[in-house]
Amino acid sequence: MKLGSNKTPVMWILITLIFAMIGYDAWACADKENRDTISKIVTNSSRKYLIIPFLCGFLMAHFFWSQHLKDPFEEHKSC
Repeated sequence: MKLGSNKTPVMWILITLIFAMIGYDAWACADKENRDTISKIVTNSSRKYLIIPFLCGFLMAHFFWSQHLKDPFEEHKSC
């Protein structure tokens, strides 16, 4: 898979976002009063807004179904 010419800035943005989310989650987990972690916020919001689980599933399908995998039965189709 070949990425575009702007793969370096995009990868740094993603890495920064991931570490920011990890930092926020660690800080929220250490807060004894509220403990509003990312998973708690998403779970509570999903009960009120049912579109959130749908969009999460849609996003995951977009990430993984877009991969072009080799057919494991391709070499046996000539029979």
